[in-house]
Formats: sequence, C-alpha cells, structure tokens
Amino acid sequence: MAPSLVDCLENVGSQLFTFLGGSSLDCLSTVLASHAPAYALLLDESLWSHLYHEQFGEAIPGSLSPHHAFLHMSCHREWFFEHVHVVQGDLESAVATAAETPSAAALIFPTTPTLLHPHSTSAAGAVHKLGGTALRLEIERERQAIYSSRGFPPPGSAIHTTGGQLSRWFPHLMHCIGPSSNRTVDEKLDIIERTYLSALTQLMALHVRRATIIPIGTGIALCPVALTADVTMQSLWDHALHHLDCNKRVDGGRFPLDDVVVLCRDAYVLDAFRWAKQGMLEDPAESESDDDMSVGDDEGGMDI
Repeated sequence: MAPSLVDCLENVGSQLFTFLGGSSLDCLSTVLASHAPAYALLLDESLWSHLYHEQFGEAIPGSLSPHHAFLHMSCHREWFFEHVHVVQGDLESAVATAAETPSAAALIFPTTPTLLHPHSTSAAGAVHKLGGTALRLEIERERQAIYSSRGFPPPGSAIHTTGGQLSRWFPHLMHCIGPSSNRTVDEKLDIIERTYLSALTQLMALHVRRATIIPIGTGIALCPVALTADVTMQSLWDHALHHLDCNKRVDGGRFPLDDVVVLCRDAYVLDAFRWAKQGMLEDPAESESDDDMSVGDDEGGMDI
C-alpha cells in the first residue's frame, strides 16, 4: 500500500527538523504560507500537534498557532544546541580569563539561606570574595529587608542584587536558596526546579539576556548529580520553549536568553551536565560540539 499524505509529511517533517536551521525554516514557512494548498497543511492542527508530540513528547502549547509549530520546534532545538554551553572551570579562573561583559549578564549561583557567611570554598564564597565590600553591604541591606518582612527566604527562592566589584562581568547576581541535605531526593529536585524558575523569571523582568549558572544542588545538598543536571537542563529547555516569541526572527531576540553558560568546577559534574544536554537533544551525533572546552581554551574560552 502506498504511504498516505500524512505519512509522507511526517517523514519530510522529521528530516526538516534535523537538517534545516531556523533561518531556512523562516524562508520555507513563508513559501508554504504563500501557496493556498500548502497553507492549508500548515493550519492542520491535528498534524502539527502530532508532530509536536513526536518531537517534544508533550502537548502543543495552547498559545502556539498551528502554522508556527514547525518553525517553533526546530528553532527551539537549534537554540538549545547552539546557545546553552557546558564548560569546566571555577568562578575565579573564569573571571580572570574573560573580557568584561559587553552587555548585561547575570550569574546564578547557590548560597546559604542567610545569604551571608558562605563556606570559603563554595560558589557563594567565591562570589562574596570577588564582589567585595560593595556586595556585602548590599546583601546586608537586602537581607534586613527580607527578614523584617518574612524571615528567612524559603528554599526555592532567588534573591537579586547587583554584582558589587563583579559588576564588570556580572551586573546582576541571583543568590539561589536551594535544597538542604535532609530533604528527600524528590523534594530536592522540586526545589531546584522552583529555584531556577524564580531566577530565570526575574532575569526576564530585568531584560537580562546572558546568564552563567553555577549548578544548584551539586554540593552540600547531596543531590544525585545526574538528576540535578537533568532538572537544570529541563528547566532551561522549558523556559526557552514557553517564552519563545514566534513573532520575532531567529536573530531578533526570539528567545528569552541569548546565551547560557553552565560552569562546572568538577569533572564529574561537567560530564553529568554534558550528558544531560545531550539527552535533551535526543541525538548523540549532535553532541559533538565545542562544549568540552575548559576555561582558557583557545577555541573561544569562557563565554561570560
């Protein structure tokens, strides 16, 4: 029996998802929309809902017009592959080897519920050291305002400050209150997800388009690193997917962030996050990217 038209479209659609980039799909969508029979296919909600589910494993967002679905899916996957970078290094070496940021950027990092006195070897300890007195004084003011109104910020919170002496690289800091070690694994993962949601939502409100993440939950919280990496990547994937603006071109701010760097100090954390990114893309062949670079590599170094 000859394949049906829908079968043919699914086969062609799957190949286009894989081989065409976002700019090419922009052009293709324009051509299809200019031809009445083809445009009717673009408006076939059941077809695109099926393709969307095959590609992402979830129902198509209600706010997404059917004729945007094809472009939406491929552009989102392309953005994630090209603009989410997993690199090895610590904050001190990253700052030492990086140029000052050309545009507003943020650092998302885990800290203590009190916001002050982190362990000197922790990510927050490095932030406080590099941020200097100006950052410490701002944290104290912010802390006093929070405590006077509601006490300790609960797990899952992200507190925004400027960068103090780090502002040349990170004008915005997101101090993230992640899970404690006495929580169950499921509770820890839920808190990590809520923490990223809080931080990323605030970055959108601040119109910040570049972010570096020091992973939450991989230290004293004792959360399984592979699961932590999965939650982190899923949070970034969902954030980009749910806030994609199809009315803008690929190079015109269609996504809420231009670039995200996940900065991993330890090799085993780096490996877990690289595998998690690869898992989101669901195509091992496409994981052969430049994401195995370390801070200071000649092929681009840190992108912060």
